[in-house]
Amino acid sequence: MSPAALSNGRNALPTYRRRPRLRTDDGMRAMRRSIVAAAGFALLFSTIPSFAFGLTDVDQDYLDAQGVERTSLVLRGLSPREQARLHAIINDATTAADPAARERDVAKALKEFTEHQAWEQAHPGELWDVRKR
Repeated sequence: MSPAALSNGRNALPTYRRRPRLRTDDGMRAMRRSIVAAAGFALLFSTIPSFAFGLTDVDQDYLDAQGVERTSLVLRGLSPREQARLHAIINDATTAADPAARERDVAKALKEFTEHQAWEQAHPGELWDVRKR
């Protein structure tokens, strides 16, 4: 291309503006914010699993009152997922005003867990909630 064509407005090559650089203070401030945010998320997500499953002392007391001992085979054989489900049933807000319904739900869940454990003993190496492929 000739220099005349480059200087012509119609055929001129586009010029690009350079992006302004961040000041060092802004970059450091952004880095600090991202580190604090990452630490906050790590703390939040590291504590969630500790609340996600397990039976509390209050749950154990409720089960004792229902005649289910802490050392029973059913409670000792519960998976973390089953423990979380039992905890949710015991602490269900919809049955808080109806102890008979709560007792019925807990008894139904414990019966189901007992059936799961019996099935797993009858089928070693398999889990009741995993489908065969």
